[in-house]
Amino acid sequence: MEKNFKNQSTFAQDELSSTIKPENKEEFNNEDLIIVWLDDCHRTKTNDLLETCSDLSDITNNLKQFDDADKCIDYISSIQSNIHVFLILSSHQFIISLIHQLPQIRVIYIFNINETDDGNNYVGLVEDQNIFNDTQSLIDKLTKDVEQFSKHLSTPMKFFNNLDDSVKEKSLKDLSKESQDFMYMGLFCEVLIRHSQSNKAKNDLLDECRRSYYDNKSYLKLIDKFEEEYNSNQAIRWYTRDGFLFRLLNKALRYQDFDSIYKFRYIIKDLHEQLKRLYFDQSSELKEIETVYRGQLMHKNELKNLQRSQGGLVSMNSFLSTTRAKTAASAFILGATKGETVPVLFEININNISSIEEMQRKQSNIFH
Repeated sequence: MEKNFKNQSTFAQDELSSTIKPENKEEFNNEDLIIVWLDDCHRTKTNDLLETCSDLSDITNNLKQFDDADKCIDYISSIQSNIHVFLILSSHQFIISLIHQLPQIRVIYIFNINETDDGNNYVGLVEDQNIFNDTQSLIDKLTKDVEQFSKHLSTPMKFFNNLDDSVKEKSLKDLSKESQDFMYMGLFCEVLIRHSQSNKAKNDLLDECRRSYYDNKSYLKLIDKFEEEYNSNQAIRWYTRDGFLFRLLNKALRYQDFDSIYKFRYIIKDLHEQLKRLYFDQSSELKEIETVYRGQLMHKNELKNLQRSQGGLVSMNSFLSTTRAKTAASAFILGATKGETVPVLFEININNISSIEEMQRKQSNIFH
């Protein structure tokens, strides 16, 4: 049996009044990171189970529960390979040998193994650090893994040269061949950053975020906090934290969803302005070009297209996060080869465009 968990907390009427509900959450859900949990115990809903489900939903806002191994395998196999699955097994560990190479699965976790009788047939296929008997340890590890993947797998890349139509989600534009597409995107961006800030622009952003997380109380509280406390000098700080802004905006950019991108014009303009201010503030201190790094997974065909574009003009159509530490960038993709995706380490020579106190501590950079 499959269960698409919804937050069990009861909302007060005034909380619901400002929340816009989509007609079909399954179609509207903007998360492309999914936690799938297979456990016989899902048939019996206990307080501990509901609390754990609530914690897991706070991580991705997309939790699928199964108590039938065949249905779980069918579901994972049916979704697109660009959807990233974090699989928790509390029973039926025997399926690991059948599914561990599926391209959708990023990490497999074993939870409460002492309560199962499946034996140790997952040895060698699941890392020791992903085997848990403690709920909080599992939640902490999942939170860390999802944050890393969201920042290093979700950077928008899109080719517009149509060299390979089988690659649905890409982030590079071959401007030499597709200058018209580049021009249109450039004009659209100019409209966004020249658009005057208004209450309507802010409300469009808030409505879109609340619609995406309409049944997740934790995210709604964070959105309320953003509405009350945000100012334009905090654009980078709000964007770089792993949360609703980063995930929703990056997905809109990744799929070139212009309707959604327009709804985020409020934060896009502030990000652009803050990055520009920081660049001019720091440019006089720069003596030489700095090298930064980024590790991420790319589709094999997308990488081939990039390699064929050597010497050409290429544009990345998003805000790009990097690090000055090569080892840190490599750590995100270490051992990540799976299916049609390959790990790629970008070495980028740039002017140091922006850094603030928090980003300096992390040795990270963001630019566009």
